[in-house]
Amino acid sequence: MPIQLEEKATEGSTLAITVRFYDETGALVVPTAANWTLLDAQAAVVNARDAVAITPLASSVTIVLHGADLIVGDNGNWRDLVIQSTYDSTLGDDLECNESVHFGIEALPGL
Repeated sequence: MPIQLEEKATEGSTLAITVRFYDETGALVVPTAANWTLLDAQAAVVNARDAVAITPLASSVTIVLHGADLIVGDNGNWRDLVIQSTYDSTLGDDLECNESVHFGIEALPGL
């Protein structure tokens, strides 16, 4: 189930989303690999933001979206930031952890 942001982004502006990675016990963990993809309301990739590598890897990272990432167009004013990662734990190595953040974009007249 996606995580829904309470606030909306502003069209053409900047939005910073902090992502924290947790293992199955709820402890913060540094992933072994991680990337993100930005999708519109029709699940089409926005602004060529497909499988963008997260570097450097850390237990907490901030993903910055701006400009063309946040333009309201024919495909609506909703976005999904999909995060895919793997981590190691006592359960095994390269365990998958996939989540998404669902958020709206407030359109600005004339933009």
